[in-house]
Amino acid sequence: MDASSHPIRADSPDRFAFTFVPVRRGVHQATPFGMRGVDSLAGGPSEDPGGEFEQNLLPGWLTNDTYPIRMYPSDLKGATHSVTRFAPLRHQ
Repeated sequence: MDASSHPIRADSPDRFAFTFVPVRRGVHQATPFGMRGVDSLAGGPSEDPGGEFEQNLLPGWLTNDTYPIRMYPSDLKGATHSVTRFAPLRHQ
């Protein structure tokens, strides 16, 4: 559901403006095979200005489209841009 708070009889551009909108939209479902979910994010997962993933999800958000949420390791096959592995520091 999209939120807007403009009056129903708005008659000028300023009257259509509103302050709060849903930034993240998600639907999640428990199935017999596990969890399933879709999401929509206004912008992207990165805060790197001008980066590849800063605004890549905005077009879908503007048109109420979603992308699948990857919840299981098998969901990442073929959909991973990079991998960073964190390991504890070994004392010598």
